[in-house]
Amino acid sequence: MNRQLILLCLMVSCITISMADSDMVIRGKTIRHDSNNNITTAEGGDDFATANWGDKNAPKKLTAKTIKAKMKDSKTIGVAKSDVDNVGLGQDVEWIEASDKVEVIFPNRVMTASYCKSVGKKINCTGNVTIIAGKNKVSGEYGSFDLENDRYEISSSLDSTQVEAILYKD
Repeated sequence: MNRQLILLCLMVSCITISMADSDMVIRGKTIRHDSNNNITTAEGGDDFATANWGDKNAPKKLTAKTIKAKMKDSKTIGVAKSDVDNVGLGQDVEWIEASDKVEVIFPNRVMTASYCKSVGKKINCTGNVTIIAGKNKVSGEYGSFDLENDRYEISSSLDSTQVEAILYKD
């Protein structure tokens, strides 16, 4: 009986997460949901877990071995927000975290890293961070991407290699 109840809960959480009008769709070989903390974890197994956003201003896709997402408290979901407030991870997504071979695909660039976590309207990353926009490429140890202002910053610690940028004329 417990096994059936757990399976039913997982099915309900997967269906809830993958509804067409949702802010985000998460896929993976294994999906776990912690109802007490409202955190969903997707693991890709030998493949990659993915998260896709419905919000037009959000990243278009994220792939990683493990993705964790926390949705906002149900009391705040559906509260009217301005377009500026909706820029980011989707109006109902509080934070998202990804680890192991992370790739975040934006409309005009791709960011890769070992680990990324959203903080407000920024995505902070560590471990071989690279941002590619067209032929341009910037890489370093740490990176952050400001979703609201469409800006990024790449840095390295003082005792490591420098940030490298390969830039081309438009």
